[in-house]
Amino acid sequence: MALTEPSPDGNLLLYGVAASGSDWQEFKIRRVTDGVDLSDHLRWIKFSGAAWTRDGKGFFYSRYPEPRTGEAMVGQNRDMKVYYHRIGTVQTDDVLVYERLDQPDWGFGVHVTHDGRYLVMAVWVGTDTRQRIHYLDLVDPLLPKVTGTVVRLLDHADAAYAFIGNQGPLFQFRTDRDAPRRRVIAIDTEAPGAEIRETIPEEPDALESVAQVGGRLVATYLVDAKSSVRVFEWDGRAVREVTLPGIGTAAGDVLRLHVVPVAGNGLDRLARARRRLRPAKPSGRRRVRQSLARSGDVREEAECLRRFRGGRRVSLSGAL
Repeated sequence: MALTEPSPDGNLLLYGVAASGSDWQEFKIRRVTDGVDLSDHLRWIKFSGAAWTRDGKGFFYSRYPEPRTGEAMVGQNRDMKVYYHRIGTVQTDDVLVYERLDQPDWGFGVHVTHDGRYLVMAVWVGTDTRQRIHYLDLVDPLLPKVTGTVVRLLDHADAAYAFIGNQGPLFQFRTDRDAPRRRVIAIDTEAPGAEIRETIPEEPDALESVAQVGGRLVATYLVDAKSSVRVFEWDGRAVREVTLPGIGTAAGDVLRLHVVPVAGNGLDRLARARRRLRPAKPSGRRRVRQSLARSGDVREEAECLRRFRGGRRVSLSGAL
């Protein structure tokens, strides 16, 4: 299993499989209610993610041209393109979204923003961490326009840019541009010149990751070989530092937070805070529900599943 991406309504599961350790993947779609695979079968995919449109009728992905006979495992991979696949159709009917025939070595990562309005593409070359950022305005999340003019927002490949999230046309990125320990920048895509504004400045500690959660930014820093999780408002104002249930490594994204304890701290396993659509069935672990964030009508819930050695309990109340 190389990849899993549920549809927005949770009724379908896109999954990728790779055989015999190959980087080549094949994408299939499974109906969750009965576990039956649909007829969709996509091939010649490598180094690609997948991003559903908000209407749940299809997804973006990247793939290479079909190799010539006998060259699948030995030929050079060039001319990656971005496609849109509509559920229930054959791969040959996929819509070409973006290609750069003048740049055959470019690869494309795809991401649809949480509001379904934009397709954000990270443009990469080989193992170089420096990237370009291009995007496509889908106009209507529920009737997305999957072709159109692609905007080259950051097109100099001068630094690493990790897309965090957006509020309307305002995009936020974690970057090492002019900041080796990384910082957060914002770009108003509708403003003339698309000027870069600093949201969270570089700190003495390395900024490992940033997630958009309920209208806020949750940042993970590396401090003395352990994680520090801090919450900021969308505009970069500091809110609080999260009290973790032990010394360890916290890693995650908008959906989950894992805390992996360091050896010898007396905890069997600390682990998972995960946003769920419905409560999990009892599993013998203590379950704690807490609000992670609130912004207007948005309420993000995390379900913390924990098991402790000797029945020891650790409070997570007030963490966010």
